[in-house]
Amino acid sequence: MKIFCIFTALFLLLFPGIYASEEKADPLREKARRGDVEAQLKLGDEFFFGRNRPRNPMVAAYWFRQAAEQGSAAGLYNLGVCQEQGWGIGRSRASAYLSFEKAAQAGLPAARMRQAILLFHGVAPEKTDSGELPGVTASPGKAAELLRGLIREEFAPARFELANLLFSDAGLRQEHAKEIRELLEKACEPEKAEPAALLLLADCCRDGIGSLIDLKRSADCLERAAGQGSPEGMARYAEQLDYGLGRPINRQRAFELSKQAAEAGSPRGL
Repeated sequence: MKIFCIFTALFLLLFPGIYASEEKADPLREKARRGDVEAQLKLGDEFFFGRNRPRNPMVAAYWFRQAAEQGSAAGLYNLGVCQEQGWGIGRSRASAYLSFEKAAQAGLPAARMRQAILLFHGVAPEKTDSGELPGVTASPGKAAELLRGLIREEFAPARFELANLLFSDAGLRQEHAKEIRELLEKACEPEKAEPAALLLLADCCRDGIGSLIDLKRSADCLERAAGQGSPEGMARYAEQLDYGLGRPINRQRAFELSKQAAEAGSPRGL
């Protein structure tokens, strides 16, 4: 080890330009190392999505943590997402909840939404090397109110998340059927609505949740989801066409869509 250190020191002494040029070649990383929060966030984003540099979730999580430790709401949120999903870091829903909670306190609506989603189902306590992280008791009612507050503030993504959570519980689905339908109708108003919202609204229309059964409306939603490249939307719209549900029977088109769905990875395809 001593010989290696001496060799390294001599190498840098004899060829100082190599190290300097490497630092100069990546000014964003250098700014991040000096503690620039915006640079840390951008560097984390680039590593996470593979933009301008190889995709590396582990390095992305490192830089998100650096920003989070300086109190950045965006850093806390991004770190929380990595912790919740186990992207580049050990999966920990308890840690994620704490990160989202801090980001929410800093005023980030998206963090309040993620916090509410975890709160709906609850979070088990976790043991770590530094101690035990507290759990969170499930509270669907409190979670729903957090999301309704975001909806009143016109934070659009909260509409689908609330509808999805209420729909996921059979008792709440029946109790809040009308609200679920209204939330999804609103969430699906934009021309490029999220496929997940379109698929859930299709279910409501098919099963008469919150209003009368409307197979045509269900098929409309599935067609829109399929048009946005959703494998699930393609497979389910193919079924509608195959059986003439909300659309005239068109087995040729159904076959084409089912094949596309299978090629895109849907288990419901051919």
